[in-house]
Amino acid sequence: MTEPHEPNHDFLSNLEWQVKTSLQRTNRFSQPVRQKGAGRAGTIVLVFLSAFIGAGAVLASEQVQQSRAKEILLLRIQGQQRIAALQREMALANFQDVEERYHNGLVQEEDLVIARLPLQEAEGHIQALHLNEEEIRASGEAPNDEITAPLVDGRDFVTERLRLDLEKAMGRLSLFENRLGWAMDAMESGRLAPESDHVRQAEASVVFSEADVAGIQEKMALRQRFLDGKITAPEVEAGLEIKEAESRLERHRLDYDLIYGQMGEAIEAVEAGYMAEASLEQLRLQLMQLELEMEILQRTLELLKGSEREG
Repeated sequence: MTEPHEPNHDFLSNLEWQVKTSLQRTNRFSQPVRQKGAGRAGTIVLVFLSAFIGAGAVLASEQVQQSRAKEILLLRIQGQQRIAALQREMALANFQDVEERYHNGLVQEEDLVIARLPLQEAEGHIQALHLNEEEIRASGEAPNDEITAPLVDGRDFVTERLRLDLEKAMGRLSLFENRLGWAMDAMESGRLAPESDHVRQAEASVVFSEADVAGIQEKMALRQRFLDGKITAPEVEAGLEIKEAESRLERHRLDYDLIYGQMGEAIEAVEAGYMAEASLEQLRLQLMQLELEMEILQRTLELLKGSEREG
């Protein structure tokens, strides 16, 4: 079966025969008898022949361009894979070094866990790049991470990438939970003050990581609802916009609490002469900026949710 825009071979051969026959008749008679419509018929044959050949040439040109674009995308992703492999080798070498020192009693378990995280994330990045390569080979286009992206040959690359993101986020959450546990143990044993920045930062890291995990899970749920036909593309976009605003608002609140907790120690340090007044003013300015941004985000959420209810 021929392509929709590609001329049939037998039909082209017949057209070429008609053109040649017409030319032979012209050459056989030095003064051909002009018949009404004869010249026009030859012209029409040539026009049709050119049109069919031209359509095939345009199609071939488009196919060549698509092939070149695909090759460029594959070259780029393969370059990224080589860099990712080197990053993994470096992370592995560092982890093995820390592991050896841990077994020799030179570092703590916390150091070993922290060294494992970059290795896990490097491996996850390599897996994501392999997924991107498979999507490029299947679609001929750049990977599409949109929640509303269509399936590619029946395969859901969007959800597969989200699963990898979730694994990495869960790994970070586990690390920060462990660090918080170590900080709490140190506080209970008297090695850290109850209001130590180390404890507050560990608590904030856990909350941030929990928000990351929840955000990815919400995206996966939205994706599934979209694929099931339970939600439209505009509704997905509106939902993502609300979730993004909520996430930013929560992060600003955590940052505010963290900085506010530092204010008491900063005031005491300024009064004792251990900290410059300008540093304290910088903290106050950060709090004011966060208050303003939280107010804007809160108002934004009210407008977005109001539009969603009206829709």
